[in-house]
Amino acid sequence: MKTLNTRTGLAAMSVALMLALSACGGGAQAAGESSETTSSAPVATASASASAASTPTATKASASASVVAEPKGSEVVEVRAADDTNADATIAKQAAIKAAKRVVAQDNRLLNAWLHGDFEHTSDEELLKFVAPEKLKQVTDPIQSARNDIKNNGGVFTGNVTIRDVAVTDIFTYDYPDGTSYPYSVLRVKFCEDWTQLRTPDGERAVTGPDSTATVEVSVLRLQDGRYVYNGSRELGTGCASS
Repeated sequence: MKTLNTRTGLAAMSVALMLALSACGGGAQAAGESSETTSSAPVATASASASAASTPTATKASASASVVAEPKGSEVVEVRAADDTNADATIAKQAAIKAAKRVVAQDNRLLNAWLHGDFEHTSDEELLKFVAPEKLKQVTDPIQSARNDIKNNGGVFTGNVTIRDVAVTDIFTYDYPDGTSYPYSVLRVKFCEDWTQLRTPDGERAVTGPDSTATVEVSVLRLQDGRYVYNGSRELGTGCASS
């Protein structure tokens, strides 16, 4: 039985499989940041076309509208802030931070669903709820890779990839193509990603050694229609400070 027992084959797929969207140039300007230590590396930003088709909204979103109750498996839900994030205010900043963390949580849930063989909600229409249209292929390709890995390994993976120590480290303002901008519209989220509990169909650990944990950073973008979407990721290094 062929197994993915190195990070090269599987864990490297986390950044790709958790919607690995390449960094591309954009109009992000530093607007504020959390109390966490920040990285000097450039943030991944969405291309202009990611939000050009959307129209801004100034209405307050309710918490119940931002997340479908208890989404399961590969179910994709839109992520919106629980409060209006158009204004430059503390409440807006906190709402954006919470929305960004929900994006990361959904990405982790989807990754595990795909590794467990749940591909029910992987149509283009559903994936586009939280992925920029021009990035769709960078999502569907890794999903197909997951299908192939499960087939080649003779079954699905068990256990879960877990994340911890999730923190927003930077917040930026994004300048949209139509000249508008919103505070708290690009956020960097850093966390520890742990693959130690993931098992191959024969019960072996899928990833071993120091590569079984990694420090990962993702970028989350607020589209003009108010959705917060996955906007890029990178591995900062193997291991986690808390490991």
